[in-house]
Amino acid sequence: MKHIYTLMILSCSALSASAQLEEDITKNIENRVNLKDTPSIVVGIIENGEQHVYVHGKTAFEGGQDLSQETIYEIGSISKVFTSLLFSQAVIEGKMSLDETIQAYLPAHITAPQHNGKEITLLHLATHRSGLPGMPDNYDWSSNNPYIFYDDSLMLDYLNGYTLTRNPGESYEYSNYATGLLGYLVAKVYDTTYENLFKSKVSVPLRMTETTITLSPTQQAAMALGHANGKATSNWDFDVLAPAGAWRSTAIDMLVFMKMQMGLMETNLTEAIKLTQAIHVESNPKMGLGWHYYNDFLWHNGGTGGFRSFCGIDLENQRGIIVLSNSESSVDDIGLHFLDESVPLVEPKPVIDVDEDILKDYHGLYSLSGIVDFNIYNREDGLYGQLAGQDAFKLYSSSKTFFFLKVVDAQVEFFRNEVGEVSHLILYQNGMEQKAVRKD
Repeated sequence: MKHIYTLMILSCSALSASAQLEEDITKNIENRVNLKDTPSIVVGIIENGEQHVYVHGKTAFEGGQDLSQETIYEIGSISKVFTSLLFSQAVIEGKMSLDETIQAYLPAHITAPQHNGKEITLLHLATHRSGLPGMPDNYDWSSNNPYIFYDDSLMLDYLNGYTLTRNPGESYEYSNYATGLLGYLVAKVYDTTYENLFKSKVSVPLRMTETTITLSPTQQAAMALGHANGKATSNWDFDVLAPAGAWRSTAIDMLVFMKMQMGLMETNLTEAIKLTQAIHVESNPKMGLGWHYYNDFLWHNGGTGGFRSFCGIDLENQRGIIVLSNSESSVDDIGLHFLDESVPLVEPKPVIDVDEDILKDYHGLYSLSGIVDFNIYNREDGLYGQLAGQDAFKLYSSSKTFFFLKVVDAQVEFFRNEVGEVSHLILYQNGMEQKAVRKD
């Protein structure tokens, strides 16, 4: 059945019915849905003291329902900003301090790793400078629900046996593991669960009623259905790493959260908010607690197996945006373009079918700049690429030789030599062209 998608402006508190998203953003969203880049996109904005919610698409490609401002999405790593707020409040209440070592909060039988006598602090965890990896190697990434069985025992055992390769605080490495550990330690000092702590401190007082980790039956029915590789996929569920990416929310609830961040509503979290927004690291990249800075904007994005999200705030001009989508295609450009028109919108690309024999020709290891191996291989649903030490990503074909990613703005092109053998590929990303020579 063919669906006709229309852009709707939904009523909510302080809504102006005459408000409009910029035409280029509206058109871009329409194209993404019409080309089946994603089943839906919901955008919430705060501007000129008003808030507006826009919805486009359906909750699923097949049999999807109409959206509303209460449709629930997984927000992924935007959860890290929630976690940093709880940590900041613990600092304000005198239960923790920024420069205290994590060893002070660990069970007695666990020893946190050190490097050159330097210890990991809570601030290092909150700014991705702990020296801990992005993810531990004692979890099952092959699962469609990879975090569900990763518990505190596995997390602490991994920490106890991990060897740091550099000094804590020395450099940035984005870490789900470190944020999970931070949230675990914060909940521990309050002697409660992480989810209950956030609800008691934040979501219940602010009446963010649909912001949750554990879904009620009513909330489950209100969820958009996540999609990966054009097909419906299961939700992601978390145990101890919930602070890194477990939260689900709505555009209307996230607008409440942003208003709080912008000082547009009264809250007892004001000092904690200021602490998260203060610049704690000046460069590579500039960071508050949990928040990243793009120029002078606060931002964080998120992604799970079938959802993508973006939250950005311009404090000086009192503008903010939340973008929620139920596919693996990035929506960062929509949020960044709203805040800074010089950031281009990424136009969705149609996908074509390529013969399986041609795809098999591309299989193999490629040496990227002579430093990193780039593995190209097939799964049941198509061609994948994987840089050493990183997650695999699907390659979508726009021609027989040219492929693109949906999770980030990057492309891969394959080349043959004079005898017709695949000899190398070019990775196009961030305005750069990087050649990777085939090794086998």
